[in-house]
Amino acid sequence: MSAKILTFGNFKGGTGKTTNSTMIGFELSNRNKKVLLLDLDPQGNATNLYLKTKSTLDGEVVIFNTTLMSAIKNENLSSAIINIKENLDVLPSATDFSLFPRYMEFLPNYEDRVRYLSTLIEPLRNKYDYIRQIARIIRTPHVSERLFVVIAS
Repeated sequence: MSAKILTFGNFKGGTGKTTNSTMIGFELSNRNKKVLLLDLDPQGNATNLYLKTKSTLDGEVVIFNTTLMSAIKNENLSSAIINIKENLDVLPSATDFSLFPRYMEFLPNYEDRVRYLSTLIEPLRNKYDYIRQIARIIRTPHVSERLFVVIAS
């Protein structure tokens, strides 16, 4: 199994990135597909939604010490994965993820910066059918205000 990576992205808030990615992930897990959601938004709304879902399903309140950003620093994304329910995991985001662009400045080569997260995700691809990412795209003059991106690889 090599996971299909789906990215829901837009520079603007309120466009359905979190809703679509979490609900589609939940439904895929119900269809016996193994899903990992990477919450790449420092607001952590997808993380909060999935943790509330876990609490509702099994009564467990999860307190996590390893965020996505700390797992990135340790170059071990597996250390932060939280199981929500059968076939559904999340890599939780928190406000510290807003430091990710600054953290990437330690890599002098721009191409290495672009590929860094993909390199960390690679070992997880054989454990999941789908890896879903939620991301805000930085607004530039070349990005349309009506842009909503869903990228599959």
